[in-house]
Order: sequence, then C-alpha cells, then structure tokens
Amino acid sequence: MIHTADADSDANARWFYDGITAQGVTWDITALSYYCMWHGTLANLYNVIADVKSRYGKPVVVAETAYMYTTANADSQSNSIPGTTTCDGQPATKAGQGTEFTWIQNTARNAGAIGVFYWEPTWYAIAGNGWDPANINGTGDGWDNMATFDATGKFNSYVKWTA
Repeated sequence: MIHTADADSDANARWFYDGITAQGVTWDITALSYYCMWHGTLANLYNVIADVKSRYGKPVVVAETAYMYTTANADSQSNSIPGTTTCDGQPATKAGQGTEFTWIQNTARNAGAIGVFYWEPTWYAIAGNGWDPANINGTGDGWDNMATFDATGKFNSYVKWTA
C-alpha cells in the first residue's frame, strides 16, 4: 500500500502517483488521507477516489480520516484542529463525529474504495499518549478532540464502521 496525505485534488494525487509510477514503483493498494478540514468536500473525496481507482487500476482505501467530537482541549497540547472548524454542517459533537464518519465511509464505498481507516482512534488525553517521544508523558496529544474515545476513555457509540 502506498499512501499520500496530499490527495485534496486529482492534480495532487496524480502528481504523487504519476511521479512514483515514472520511477518504476509498483504497489497493490492506493491509499489516501481524507480530512474534510484540509481536503474539501465529500464530493471531492468521491472524485479523487474514482479518479485514482480508474487511472491506476488498483483498489483504493482511505488510510486516514477523523472528525472532532469537541472543540475543547483536554490536555496541555494544543488541538491539531482548533476552534470551530467543522464540515458538512456537522457539529463538533459525538453525534456529529459519528455522522461525518458514516458519510465518509458511504462516499468512499460509493466511489469504489474497499475500506476506510480511522486515524487515530485512541489518541485521547491520557498520560503516556503524547506526540513527542522525548517527552511522551508530558506533551499531551493534539488529536485528543478527534479520537473516538473522550477524555475519560469512553468510546463514542455514535462512531460505527459500516458494511
């Protein structure tokens, strides 16, 4: 699987995958990131998936996606997605996180993707779950408001993997 995080457009995805193809790189699965805050609409996700699937003839997965369940910060590390940046009319709530994830899965499936992975579901605000290996216990995590577990460790039951 070859994964690019910069698949916010057909042009960027093609730049990456055409570039590695030109260098003789082969792969089995085309993998993309999709974060609506950075990569645009669900329609854009659909178009990029359909384009790379057709262009390279490989199965496609969304290797990374996430959505916030809160705009609050539960630790000493600033949130990676601060403030009230939301997408598709979904609030930064547990229900909004679940709905957005369902919509991403449905869009990906309808465009021909074979799977969607949530990144990173367990990076919630607990000691030892930090970003910085030199200070893993002290830095906190900028993704804590995007995890599928809240600051108390309770799983968001609105988040469902669909078939």
